[in-house]
Amino acid sequence: MREIIAIAMGSVLGIFSAHFVAQKSFPPPPPHVEEFQARYRSGTTPLERQAVVVRVTGEHIVLVQKEKEFSIPIAKITFVAYSDPKAKRYFAALQWSGAPRGEVVLAIDRQDYRRVVDVLRDVFQRAQFDTSAA
Repeated sequence: MREIIAIAMGSVLGIFSAHFVAQKSFPPPPPHVEEFQARYRSGTTPLERQAVVVRVTGEHIVLVQKEKEFSIPIAKITFVAYSDPKAKRYFAALQWSGAPRGEVVLAIDRQDYRRVVDVLRDVFQRAQFDTSAA
């Protein structure tokens, strides 16, 4: 009986390990694009202090305002900050290195705040582990 269980377990583990190996051979899925509305408050970009669409892709944060676009490589991000969730106004700030170096401060809508914070935390973690930025 133990031999039957051992053989069954071995075949089940074999299926799982074969499945795992097969999954590793597939290419990664395309990056998910997060998008949210904000108001550009200040920074070193050529944008005006008004509404901006923020798109977070696999490799860049793109700020879009009318016909202007400003792209920030995620690998170059060195600092991310956001206001306390108990605050009356919600802000997010980014700094990046490289040429050109810069920073941006965005005012975030209350209903988007939690999602924006989660996205920015993910972006900052990716930037910290990206070795191509060095």
